[in-house]
Amino acid sequence: MRGVLLEITFDPNALRYLGPVSPLLTETHLEAGRVRLAGVAYHALSGEVLRVRFQALKPGARPEAHLLETEALQATLSWEEAGLTPQGHVVSQSYTPLPGVSQGEVDPAFAQNPLGDLNASGSVGLTDALLLADLLTGAATPNPYRRYHADLDSSGYADEQDLVRLLRKVVNPNLGAGLEVAPLALSLNPGESALVLVGNSGNGPLPAVTFQAPSGLAVQDDTPSGYAGKVYRVTANQGVDQGAIRFSAGSAGSRAVAVNSTAPDFLLSLEGTPSAPVGGQAQAVLHLTPLLGFSGPVNLSLVNPPPGITLSPTTITLNGNPISVPLTLALDPNLSPQDYPLTLRAEGGSRVREVGFTLKATDFSLGGDTALTLPWEGTGSLQVALTPLNGFNTPLLLTLERQDGTPLPPGLSLASPSLPASGGPVALQVANPPPGTYPLRLKATPQGGGATRSWDFTLTVTYAADWRVELSWTAGADLDLHLFYPDTPAAQHIYWNNPGTCPPAGAACLEGDTPQGPGQETLRFVYQGGAYRVYVHWYFGGGSWNTSGGQVKVYNANHLVASFPAPTISDGYNTWWHALTVDGTGVHPGSGASSVQPQGLGLSPLSLPRKGR
Repeated sequence: MRGVLLEITFDPNALRYLGPVSPLLTETHLEAGRVRLAGVAYHALSGEVLRVRFQALKPGARPEAHLLETEALQATLSWEEAGLTPQGHVVSQSYTPLPGVSQGEVDPAFAQNPLGDLNASGSVGLTDALLLADLLTGAATPNPYRRYHADLDSSGYADEQDLVRLLRKVVNPNLGAGLEVAPLALSLNPGESALVLVGNSGNGPLPAVTFQAPSGLAVQDDTPSGYAGKVYRVTANQGVDQGAIRFSAGSAGSRAVAVNSTAPDFLLSLEGTPSAPVGGQAQAVLHLTPLLGFSGPVNLSLVNPPPGITLSPTTITLNGNPISVPLTLALDPNLSPQDYPLTLRAEGGSRVREVGFTLKATDFSLGGDTALTLPWEGTGSLQVALTPLNGFNTPLLLTLERQDGTPLPPGLSLASPSLPASGGPVALQVANPPPGTYPLRLKATPQGGGATRSWDFTLTVTYAADWRVELSWTAGADLDLHLFYPDTPAAQHIYWNNPGTCPPAGAACLEGDTPQGPGQETLRFVYQGGAYRVYVHWYFGGGSWNTSGGQVKVYNANHLVASFPAPTISDGYNTWWHALTVDGTGVHPGSGASSVQPQGLGLSPLSLPRKGR
């Protein structure tokens, strides 16, 4: 006796199945009222080789046994109420595991029959198990076909565990599908291909097979119609080091096939997500790892990039050691802000590597106030709205210029040279440019580089409200400053007998009186609209204006605005010099010297009191 396939049926209410006793290598499958047993021996046995035990639950109950398949000179069945253990015995038997099929031995015709069909009969049965036992002991000659079908657990070799799995497949018609692959390793250089066979170690239908392959490998289903297994052709488009193809089939599990190159090669990878404003430069870290002694130049390029994206460096030399270098992508200022799927290609020797990545190009636009009015020595904010495009999030560097490109007026500057990516107020400082209207342009450039965007606005510069008038003279006479400024209902008059209150507490004042020259006097006032007239009265002493050395200087926000020398006339005592007028448009020269007393708005001629001397 070498092997047996036995089916026993029984009444579960009358008999309880207790199990087999046998020197055979056995597998059983039990269902309700039915048990199937398969057993094999490495060498022929004599005498009783299998005893199946039941417990009688009802008197007289017996099972029915049927020999489905045997490998024996003679096989008989008998029933005993009790008895001895089987008399056959197995001599300790050693066996040698068989290597699975290798890459060069694979034939697509191997997949025509179910996995485990070692005798190529078209089905899996007891004779296949006996053949596997003979292969393990050396009693049968292994060939690539048999070695492929003998490895039922994708371990890379056939052993007694595979014999058990084969018996399990024989006795259990409902054995669930199990995905198995061979060979387990491929060695491919670019341009080479090899076959992978996918088999089913179970009896259930194999679910749909899917696979995942590393970059550089193409996998194609080449299964002929009517085959029990599947045939896949793997082609290397580039060198692969320590890669793997993973085949999966749902509940049937998954298996991996290792793939490696045999010629010098290199690995390519990118670290980081390159992102930059248009007009700037995006960066990632490029890693190149030589394999199997690869050395020499590697040329870098982008595969079909859109216009406006350039790459550097374009060549890197490997000397057998891994290298990491910055990879720079320059973005044209006119590039559209969006995500660009790109492919980096590295070519060295006969090897071509590619890696995909996404470049994020961002941009922004400006908006906000179109007009701003500021006085001398004033600071104000231009509200600037920034609209980010495609995730722009970069602080901006700011500059200011005239719209016509001429130099910026002196005394005009930005309080801060930067702006956050969220936009906001842009503060401008005004020192003392000539008052007027200036068409200006605010220019913003992303920090680190990028396209410059601009915003045009109009700045109106006015005089500050604070004014100061200084009178100085060298003659020995007594000259006095007088200020006439409008108010409601009557004109205001500031002079030595009515010095007023200095700003900020008051509207105007005279800061002291010099009764005899050489001397100096100062008027201060806060402009509140209308015309402010400044006079100098020759109050006492001899001499004339043309020899007085007199001069009036006008300051706004502490900046000298104008200077007026005394009239060049020979008159002096008790005459009035209208030096200047300040109104909403600035400083204007007065009407000169006259013996006529100045008049305020609706006032009678001024009669000044005499100073006590």
